[in-house]
Amino acid sequence: MNNEFTDIVEPLRLKYNMTGKEGITLLNASILKGGEISYKVFNKLSVKIVFRKHCTRLLVKSALLKLNSIDLGLKSPYEMKSSPDMPAIDFDTEEDVLTYIVSFLELAIKTYEAPKEFVCCSRYKECSERKECVNPNKIRAKQCYYRDNIENGIIYF
Repeated sequence: MNNEFTDIVEPLRLKYNMTGKEGITLLNASILKGGEISYKVFNKLSVKIVFRKHCTRLLVKSALLKLNSIDLGLKSPYEMKSSPDMPAIDFDTEEDVLTYIVSFLELAIKTYEAPKEFVCCSRYKECSERKECVNPNKIRAKQCYYRDNIENGIIYF
């Protein structure tokens, strides 16, 4: 059962080109005491699952919920005193929650603001010609200063 909840991170790592050891640190799932599962995106807790007797509880970082990018249907998040920054959403079945976990993890990846670490990579000429970042590693691409310039119409090469 827990395997299907932890196995969902690998397809996301591949989709966003988070491979090797770096990929494991950028996106991972951990089984905690009591069988709870936590999902970290860029070493920050984003989503957590708590298996209750009558429901499966999904806790999601407030910042992700505030984006209103994921349609929760009739579900409505509620605050928990034990985790004020992670509102809870209860699901009747575990199968229902899998789709939401993937959606929230993708949202966390897409909205992540990576600290800028380098001016540009070896692909700067190709990026300039195509007027977009061509780095296949989407996370490394977010760390490039030149990408910001290209997106703002400033082309140097």
